[in-house]
This record gives sequence, C-alpha cells and structure tokens, in this order.
Amino acid sequence: MSSVADTLKTAEQFNEAVSKLYNCVTEAQIFSIFSKYGIETPEDKKELLHRCMEVEEYFDSPHEELSAEDEYDYTLSVFLEGSWRLLANG
Repeated sequence: MSSVADTLKTAEQFNEAVSKLYNCVTEAQIFSIFSKYGIETPEDKKELLHRCMEVEEYFDSPHEELSAEDEYDYTLSVFLEGSWRLLANG
C-alpha cells in the first residue's frame, strides 16, 4: 500500500475507511470519514476514493497538468456523481 496506508496504521483501518466511504453520497459524509481517520492530504484523499471506486486512473481526465488539490477535486466530483457504483464489484 502507499502513503494513505501509512496514515491508517493497519490494513483493518484502511479497509474500514474504504468500506465506510462506499456508503457516502454527500461531501459532508466523505469529509467526516476523512476527519475520523486523519486523512488530510489531497493525495491520500484521492487514493482512498480511488480504492473505494476500484479505479486506478481516468481515461477522460483533463489533459493539462493539475495540482494535487485539483486532482482530488476531480476525483471527488466523479465519486459524488456515482456512476462508478454501477461498475464496482463486478
């Protein structure tokens, strides 16, 4: 695992955070999970959302270089839009 796994000290915490995120449908719910587990950086937030959505990258993402915060905002928008749920878990 990567840096977010370093923040969440055990695989159990990591899996618990991903599981709780799966049920979130509002920004407030997502921010609550991040706060509970001490997830603070845009990179860690993006990684956790990606893990929950079971994606590694987007094929239709903007082509210009984005800041870490912009990449997180984009990922958050995709997460909240929700169509990834139709593809998750087969």
